Amino acid sequence: MSYKVLKNNGLYGIVNTLTEQIIIPIKYDSIKILCGVYFLLEENGKKIITNLDGNLIFDLKNQKNQNQFINEFGTFQILCVEEIDSTLNLYGEDSIKEDNICKISISNNFVSVSMMSKINYLSTMKENTGFDIDKKKLKTIFN
Repeated sequence: MSYKVLKNNGLYGIVNTLTEQIIIPIKYDSIKILCGVYFLLEENGKKIITNLDGNLIFDLKNQKNQNQFINEFGTFQILCVEEIDSTLNLYGEDSIKEDNICKISISNNFVSVSMMSKINYLSTMKENTGFDIDKKKLKTIFN
């Protein structure tokens, strides 16, 4: 798919350049492309992830302007986002029990949720990236 970001009065949207069809309405404060197959959309401080067709994949259900996601397990401050080919992983630290990490994995428009201890998270990140957690090549989603 070929698409273009549109900007009007400080708001953003996405249009399919082949069909001229608007995929994402021009109402978002920011749009970021993740893994080349997802859009992170922000409107009034709230964030969602859609696929390239504009279909909702994951609603972070964050409090306005907060670096977090909320699910049935609690509220998690986002530590990092990992982009591996077309798989997007969000890691969040439990805001109450800081030793719990929640991983949201998005691949092929499917969302899976898993929990791990902070020790396992740090070990996994070092093993996967070859860097200590402070030097990892992961980027935060809200830069």
